[in-house]
Amino acid sequence: MKFGEVIDALKNGFPIRRNAWDEGTYTYYDFEKYVFVDMHVDGNFIENKDAPFGLADLAADDWEIHEWDESEEEIRPVTQLAKEIIEDYKQAVNNGEIV
Repeated sequence: MKFGEVIDALKNGFPIRRNAWDEGTYTYYDFEKYVFVDMHVDGNFIENKDAPFGLADLAADDWEIHEWDESEEEIRPVTQLAKEIIEDYKQAVNNGEIV
């Protein structure tokens, strides 16, 4: 995924990460506080007014866009969420819940 897509995701409130970053590290933009927030798997949140991107990040293609899963209070990749929605839909069709 390219950096331009990542910026669009941030503008739409999605958390993002790079594979090169520490496992479990995500960044999102908090529109209420006007800061970038780095979330770490250990529960630490670090707020920063500066964008957490360096020159190497601009050229990288290992970005991931994630989506909030508020029901489980976790972050899941958008691709994983899409797969789950498709599976739920197929199951509903098979059960006759959707015609």
